[in-house]
Amino acid sequence: MKNVLRTSLAFGLLLLLTNCSREKDLFTARLYHEMLTQYNIVFNGEQALLKACKSLKSSTELKFDSLLPVFINGSAKSVSSVRPDLEKAVSKGNKAILRHSMVIQGQQKNDVIDDSYLLIGKARYFNREYLQALETLNYLIQEFPRSEAAMEARIWAGRTETALGNYLNAKDRFEAIYRDRDLPNKLRDDAYAAYAELALAQHEHQDAFQLLQQALEEAKDKEVKVRWHYLSAQLLAKMGNDYEASRRFAKVVKMGPPYEYLFNAKLSQARNIDVGLQSPQEAYEALRKMLEDGKNRDHRDIIYYTMAEVADKLDDEEQVVHFLNRSVRTSTSNARQKGLSYLWLAQINFQEKQYERAQAYYDSTYQNLPRSHPSYERVEALKESLDKLVANLKTIALQDSLLALSKMGKEQRKEIVEGIIRQKKAEAEAQKRAEQEDQMDQLAFQSGPGRDGPGNLPGMGGGAQKFYFYSPQLRSAGVSQFVERWGNRKLEDHWRRKDKSINPNAPQPGADPAQADGGEAEGEETPPEFQMDTYLAQVPMTDSAKAASHQEIRDAFLENGLLYQEEIQDYLATIKTYEELLERYPDYEDKVKVWYGLYVSHKANDNEQAAERYKNLILQNHPDSKYAYLIKNDGKSPEPPDLKKVRLAYEKAYEAYANKRYSSARQQAKNGFEQYPQTKYGPMFLLLQALAEGYRGDEKAYRELLNKVVKRFPDSEQAAKADELLSQLPASEEQQGNQVKEQGKYKQDFSSMHRYVVLFPQKRADANKISIALANFNQRYFPNDQLRVKTIMMGTDKSLISVSGLANRDRAKRYLSTLVNEKALEKELISVNFQQFVISNVNFSNFYRSQDVSGYKKFYQKYYTSEGK
Repeated sequence: MKNVLRTSLAFGLLLLLTNCSREKDLFTARLYHEMLTQYNIVFNGEQALLKACKSLKSSTELKFDSLLPVFINGSAKSVSSVRPDLEKAVSKGNKAILRHSMVIQGQQKNDVIDDSYLLIGKARYFNREYLQALETLNYLIQEFPRSEAAMEARIWAGRTETALGNYLNAKDRFEAIYRDRDLPNKLRDDAYAAYAELALAQHEHQDAFQLLQQALEEAKDKEVKVRWHYLSAQLLAKMGNDYEASRRFAKVVKMGPPYEYLFNAKLSQARNIDVGLQSPQEAYEALRKMLEDGKNRDHRDIIYYTMAEVADKLDDEEQVVHFLNRSVRTSTSNARQKGLSYLWLAQINFQEKQYERAQAYYDSTYQNLPRSHPSYERVEALKESLDKLVANLKTIALQDSLLALSKMGKEQRKEIVEGIIRQKKAEAEAQKRAEQEDQMDQLAFQSGPGRDGPGNLPGMGGGAQKFYFYSPQLRSAGVSQFVERWGNRKLEDHWRRKDKSINPNAPQPGADPAQADGGEAEGEETPPEFQMDTYLAQVPMTDSAKAASHQEIRDAFLENGLLYQEEIQDYLATIKTYEELLERYPDYEDKVKVWYGLYVSHKANDNEQAAERYKNLILQNHPDSKYAYLIKNDGKSPEPPDLKKVRLAYEKAYEAYANKRYSSARQQAKNGFEQYPQTKYGPMFLLLQALAEGYRGDEKAYRELLNKVVKRFPDSEQAAKADELLSQLPASEEQQGNQVKEQGKYKQDFSSMHRYVVLFPQKRADANKISIALANFNQRYFPNDQLRVKTIMMGTDKSLISVSGLANRDRAKRYLSTLVNEKALEKELISVNFQQFVISNVNFSNFYRSQDVSGYKKFYQKYYTSEGK
């Protein structure tokens, strides 16, 4: 009996296998291949695709301050992490087609093969292989036109055309689908939503909104419905329909969505209220409740920002500023939101022409706003302009005050300075109190109902008797406050100091060494900003120092005029600045530049009469100036020279020089320099002319031209070469007469920036200790000069430390004399053979390049020491 049963099973199995050929149109064959295709290979491929889509969705961070996506497709970065699953889906689809396709007499007999093509098309779409996806989907539509898979493929083909930017093709596809009465009900939501996606890509918000409403009528998935409702509300807001937008956001809230949707929907509901139809007080109340919710503690900044948006709708600028400041003060981790709050405050102050306050806010915006933000470049440009503007305003105010002090008697100066110090102390106390109040405000928020906080401490009216630091909420609040004020700081000593090389516990000149360990001295040293000498040291008492102060004022006025005119484009401020400059300095040497600025500004301000006045002044007094040229040519600069033509002219002149045709080379180089002095070939022509003169034997002309190269183009390679050639020449009669012993190397430019220099053997002194001593000295005696300490090598065995930032020769000499009198480097340089002096920045480049210590010392003794000056 068993043998009969086994024989029957074997015969049945053989019969089934012989009827499963892909080349025979048999029911058993179709059933066999369809089942293996759908429930084995395609199923596994669809599971891989589903896994990839879920991963893309979970890794996508929705940006609620911009329009939400209709579909979540992931980013290029997130797609790379799911690519193995997408490739698996494609592989399964191809495997199903290769193994189970049944094309008999030109017709596909396996009704599941179309699902395999659809699987491949979807996987390639998510893998961002749009052309391959479109090719697969088009094949499916063409080969299986009446199948449900083909209908779905038409939708995916439209989405693919949208992704490729082929909007006309996509619209044709969606129009055909939209009019198709045979469109299955289960595909209608995706079809309408995909059409809405195309409308959004073309910024057709009204069409996108209408299509989304139709998609919502058919949608079943709750997460999808929440996102589409939220997007619909955003579109209503985009179209200016605040009332309906606010109601739609309220609908999202009532749907019980995930936290991120709920939080942002509540914010958007408030910010989009129609103040003519809805109650602003209700919006404020809803936002205050959000502030009290512990889950929103790290989002108070954006809640306050939303309250500012409500206040803005009510034209209540005072409340706008108040809420924005609260937003900044409560920000913990969202730098982008903090940047947006600072940006709005910056814009308010900029529009009100409060440029100094705007500068501070733009600076904070720049530090917090991400580079990807569309306003970042504008913020960066305005920050740089306002930084310069405010620095110049401070320079003018400071130099005016110092010049005024210089005219007073000694006792009166001291009285004024004492008043300044009292004011500084009062400001420091006020800032300290404000910081303490801010901390108490923060802690008070944390100690609301149900929280541990100061209100619950013993003796403060609370019931709970908990030690302050046992409360995790308060510890968290403290961390948040620290990060808000100081940023994410590394745990280290002296964390508040920007320059760690400066030891705050190092003994200051004149301080008790016993206090060097950082212990608190009985009579703690007064900070420099509260010391009278700090201010008196800056007062210009000599004629040269006063002249330098006036020059700083003139330069500051001129630069601010240009900033107002060209970058800020506040023409009234430009006019006021330039007119004040000319009123204070009627003999200003660069008056034509100021006149032109006034001409342009008055013209931009539609004051033709005033513009005509300055136009005539320029044309009559400076007819050959570039400003006259600009006026005659409607502001158009001369056409830049053709550099290719200039290069050929130089090569031709150099060829004559190389072939020893020195007269021809000299003339060609001279012509080239006269025609193209402002190009990069200008110094090259001039040096070539000098070399040709030298070979012609005219030593005087040779020397004059080399000096001209150095003077006209001091930072060029040609100037360095000319300087080297000058040093090789014998002393001229003028030099032999001790008029210029430094061989044209050092300039008598005493009003420009200077630096202090100390030079010592590298192995005999510790450069780091000297730098720290100088930094401490600078902080105590010259805190307002913004001095910078730098160490560099001088040759192979010497170190050179410079302190740059000294305004002029008199300021530099005062620095050196104070340093010597206070014996600031005595400990570090004891028993060391060192040299110290001051030098202008222009002369320093020549000095360091040639390392001509002895040559500069002669120049220094003549023009800087008491014997020579």
